[in-house]
Amino acid sequence: QKEDIFPDGITSVKYLQANTLSSFHLKQNFPNPFNPITTITFYLPKTQNVSLKVYDNQGKLVDSILNQKLSQGNHEYSWDANQFASGVYYYQLISDDFVNTKKMLLMK
Repeated sequence: QKEDIFPDGITSVKYLQANTLSSFHLKQNFPNPFNPITTITFYLPKTQNVSLKVYDNQGKLVDSILNQKLSQGNHEYSWDANQFASGVYYYQLISDDFVNTKKMLLMK
């Protein structure tokens, strides 16, 4: 006799969208290490003001990729580091209620 997997029956099924996130998410740049262009991707759970900045290993601001109001969802930006020397850089995402920083490596 075959045993029921759900002996009490299924009362509901919930489908989740693959892109549904409830919080901010800053992904690691890709590729990493890179030469000279890399891609930075992040997710915003709501529309808000956002800045994405790049700092060198000494903490000096070297580039401001964006500073604007963005809508909810996934966002992707490329950074061209052709004019910068090889080394460790940091990219920082700042929004109305979120700050996150990640490290990336430029190898020429």
